[in-house]
Amino acid sequence: HKIYTFFRSSCFSRFCRATTGRTFVSLVNIVRITEASRLLVKTNNDIIDIAFDFGYSNLSNFNRRFSEIKKCTPSEYRKQHKKIK
Repeated sequence: HKIYTFFRSSCFSRFCRATTGRTFVSLVNIVRITEASRLLVKTNNDIIDIAFDFGYSNLSNFNRRFSEIKKCTPSEYRKQHKKIK
């Protein structure tokens, strides 16, 4: 049996914040940047292509969000983590 739960968007946002301490948008950004960072290390794809693959429509926004979450730029992250591997 499937159970469906429907939230209004405002209720869902409050639910996310109450259970995780983060907004829904910030959770989505964390997931997107985490997956993008994985590709930065595992591939040689251009950073702009990775940004577009994860739904960022411009590189500036991707770089800003990436830096907020990972505390470095995408290119710095790639350099640091490719050396480790």
